[in-house]
Order: sequence, then structure tokens, then C-alpha cells
Amino acid sequence: MNRFKKTIVVTLMALLLIPLVSMISSCAIVRFFTCMGKDSLTVYNWGEYVDPDLLTQFENENNVCVDYVTFNSNETAVTRVKSEVFDVIVPSDYAIEQLAKEGLIQKLDWDKIDIDPETDLADNLKAILDNLKDQENGFDFLEYAVPYFWGNVGIIYRSDIEGVEDDLAEQNWDIVKNPKYSVLYYDSSRDGFMVPLKQLGYSMNTSNDDEISEAEAWLNEQRSVLGENKLRYVGDEVLSLMQAGSYDLGVVYSGDAIWIMEENEDYDFYTPTNGTNVWADGMVIHKDSTKTDLAYKFINFMSTKDSSYANSVYTGYNASNKEAFLEALETDFADYAYIYNYELQENDEIYRYNPTAKEKIDEAWLRVKN
Repeated sequence: MNRFKKTIVVTLMALLLIPLVSMISSCAIVRFFTCMGKDSLTVYNWGEYVDPDLLTQFENENNVCVDYVTFNSNETAVTRVKSEVFDVIVPSDYAIEQLAKEGLIQKLDWDKIDIDPETDLADNLKAILDNLKDQENGFDFLEYAVPYFWGNVGIIYRSDIEGVEDDLAEQNWDIVKNPKYSVLYYDSSRDGFMVPLKQLGYSMNTSNDDEISEAEAWLNEQRSVLGENKLRYVGDEVLSLMQAGSYDLGVVYSGDAIWIMEENEDYDFYTPTNGTNVWADGMVIHKDSTKTDLAYKFINFMSTKDSSYANSVYTGYNASNKEAFLEALETDFADYAYIYNYELQENDEIYRYNPTAKEKIDEAWLRVKN
């Protein structure tokens, strides 16, 4: 391209960007003046993990402004929380355990929380949290966190492929290295290694070198059998790629599965019978927050039946509030009851904070991908 043409292209691009920049700047200015003189609360949460109308409602009801900041992994969140103060944080179980052990979050004062953890949480969620607490060296999730969402990991599959359901029943997790199918994964060491570890009969929390090596060999065999065209590790693109029908199978979270199935009726969801990852995300308060009272207000607001229901319907993830969960189960998610109403199975596990195991699996995951 000659210099004259380049100049024209650059000029046109600049002209097109001016309205966009102006619009963003205008929004920022409006936000600045709207929040002037108001108290503020910083919430650190996953992207696309809250109904934005709820944030607006909380702001209006309390005459405050919510600064909503997002992260894309627990590891990113933990690292940032060590150097920055966010009033309310919404990490996953094992990250909450790490933050608690490192003294980065407050123990909760349940006298300031409106729900009763014994009676107001969804029964299947309560079973998961009780299991976590009752383990050897167990962790009391509720000592530090109010549950936000919960669920499990399974396989989303194209139900229009002949024989796929028989293969799922016979092969469980082994189906994701069957050359008949194309497979999509989250680019996550924990999710990646959970699959072979459960298929091989090991704990997904293992730090045993031999077991991790065997799981690594399983993943390497999968890559060899499927090849680059049939196996892919991605981030947020999981939703768009599966909704478009680009892959036959995907290892996904239950809430993402519902979201995908709402957009593409060709897919269904299966949870392998030899065990999977069950999980819970929770709202915690930073140890150095100066907005503790407002943080409790936000947690209470998000934990009500109405908020929990609206948030669940918006995201597709399981409501923590028992009444909200039951209403959503009977209405919006009635067609997905077998996903939404998941019950803890014998071989299911919740991830624990184990820095030794994490380091070994992270290193092995890098070797698998390279």
C-alpha cells in the first residue's frame, strides 16, 4: 500500500474512532458527576457474572455507586487482592481458602447477615459445603464467605450425533479422547487435569508425582489421537464456539452449559459417573476494607430471594438462596432440572487450596500444551 493510501486509511479510522471515544468519555463524565458526593463500594467479580440491573437497583436503593471490576481467573484475583483493596470479592472455593489462610479476608459476622446458612441455602449447595467442612483438614467456607453461585463440571455434547449418548455412558471422561469427536476445553490447568485424574480413579487434589505423570500422559495421548484440528483450549470463547456448534464435545461448567443449550438446541449435558468437580463461589470482604457496613449491605442484597433468582436467571448459574433456587428450578430452568438440581455424588470433589499440587499441575499443563 502506498503512502497516500495509508494516509487515507489512517485518517478514516481516526474519524470513525472520534464518536466512539467521545461516547466513552461522555459516559465517564456522567458517571463521575452522578457519583460525586456519594459513598462507593468496589466489587471484584468474574466477568458476565452478575445481572447489571441488580447493581443499578442497589445503587439507587442505597444512594451509592458500585465500582464493578472484573477478573478472568482465581489466580489473577488472588494476586491483585494482595496489593489492592476491593471491598467485596467473589472468588471460588479454593481461592477463598487461600485468601483466608493468608489473612487477606475478614471472618464474617453472621449477626450482620440476613440469611440463615442452616435453612436458607439450597440443599444441594449445603451438602457440598458440609462435605468440604467435614473433610480431613476441612475448610469452613461459611466462616469467610456467603455463597454466590454453585454447580459442577460436565460434558456438553451434540445430541444429534448418532451413538454419542452410548459412548458417554460407556466411556465417561474417556470420550474426550475418542477420535470420533472434536473437543473444546477451558484453558485451565485445574479443569484440564481434573478430567484424566477422575477417569484414572485419582483425586483431583492429588500432589502425587506418579498420579500427575499418569494424568499428563493421558492428556498427551489425547492430543496425539485428536490432533490440533479436533482439540482446542480456549478462554471465554467457549460460549460462542459451542453456541455456534463448532465442536462436538466441551468440558464446561453447568451454568455455561445451560447458557449454550438455550442458544443451540442441538446440545445436551452429561455428568460422568466416575466423579467430577463440584464448586461454590462466595462473597468475601477484604481485610482492609473501610466500607465493611456497606459491604454487608451488598452481600445481604445479593442474597435475597429476589436478587438471587434474578441473578441466576440472567447468568444460568445455580442460585444459592433456597427459595430462589426452587422457584428457578420450577420455572426458568424446568427443562434443565437434571443440570440445575445437581446432587453431590460419591466420587465428586471440591478443589482445595494446595500450593504444592497447584505448582505441579500448572507445570504439567504447560508441558501438555507445548
